[in-house]
Amino acid sequence: MKHASFFTGLGIVDYGAELLGWENVFQVECDKWLLQRLSNKFKNTKQYANIKEFDGKPYYGTIDIISGGDPCQPSSVAGNRKGKADDRYLWPEMFRCI
Repeated sequence: MKHASFFTGLGIVDYGAELLGWENVFQVECDKWLLQRLSNKFKNTKQYANIKEFDGKPYYGTIDIISGGDPCQPSSVAGNRKGKADDRYLWPEMFRCI
C-alpha cells in the first residue's frame, strides 16, 4: 500500500503505516522543526512544506491511502472560531489535493 499524509505533524500515522509495511510516499507539513524531524525519520519519503503550493498531479492514481487532519482552530472552541476568515482554515486546500 502507498500512503501519503497532509498536516503530518510528528508523523504518528506515517509511523503506523510504516509498521504495517506501507510505503510513505509523501508528507505535507508547514512546521519547519517538524519537517526537519520527518526528513530525518522518513528518509525515503518526499516532504513538502506548503499545502497551498503542493501539486499532487504527479501522484494522481498512485496513492492508496491518504491521511491528514486539517487544523481545527478555525472552527474549534479551542480557537477563535473565525472559520474561513482564519489563515489556518486549510480544508479547501486539503480537498483540492485529494
